Amino acid sequence: MPHKTKTKAEMSKGTVEHFLMEREGLSHLKVRPRGDLLTLESVDEFENIYPHARFRKKSPHKWSLEMPVKNGWETTFIEGTLVDLMETLVKQFPWILTSR
Repeated sequence: MPHKTKTKAEMSKGTVEHFLMEREGLSHLKVRPRGDLLTLESVDEFENIYPHARFRKKSPHKWSLEMPVKNGWETTFIEGTLVDLMETLVKQFPWILTSR
């Protein structure tokens, strides 16, 4: 069986998961990697998936924050490390992380 190479996002997924485990009230959020993206999402009791935020890899240590809009994603032009962006979400945009 060939060895699958992890994407950049897959390698950074644990950073966001660790942040979520350390913060109260965020256990409903899951992290889904895809290419150079990490998406924060939650699933309700009917298996509906709700996107909350997305991080796009810009450089080895810099990511950008994107927010869901009606027909896709919109950049916020906020950049930083994953931990910085998670802190920004918790402090400046807490409503985007609430359970739906």
